[in-house]
Amino acid sequence: MENVLRTIVQRIDAISEFTGMTARWLAVAMMAVMFFEVITRYGFNRPNIWVHQTTTMLWAFYIVLGACYVLRHDAHVNLDVIYRRLPLRKQAIIDSITYLLFFVYGIVILWFSIPWAWQSFKILEVSREVWPAPVWLVKGIVPIAVFLLLLQGIARYIRSLYAAITGKELDVWR
Repeated sequence: MENVLRTIVQRIDAISEFTGMTARWLAVAMMAVMFFEVITRYGFNRPNIWVHQTTTMLWAFYIVLGACYVLRHDAHVNLDVIYRRLPLRKQAIIDSITYLLFFVYGIVILWFSIPWAWQSFKILEVSREVWPAPVWLVKGIVPIAVFLLLLQGIARYIRSLYAAITGKELDVWR
């Protein structure tokens, strides 16, 4: 059973790693777009109307796709003044309960974001700004990102439950 849990967690972690490594290139793309804007605006006095929306969209993709990577590395903000002083088993029990709440919240977001994104995709929704940016892309990434975040939550939950039951961490990379 331990090997099955280890395999599940390894595969989910690998997906989150891949997503995080992919998302980091969006930061590079944002910098390139902004660099282009600085050169064209201040060097040639030719500002571009599409830059602000493009960087905003890239930022949105970066944030939502990076969330599962951040969760995989336990890098979200925590109130751990007391938590870190607790023994591993008590931390794991708290995490197990917290992840159940996390799943409820994530499933609700997923439930509402799928039809919201689908409707946007069906009409190929664009922004009403000067440059008609493809809004359906941003809305479409939300359910995908929430699904990936929930998937990583499952891996974290398996780790927490294992530690709550056994009192030791699940050694995934053994």
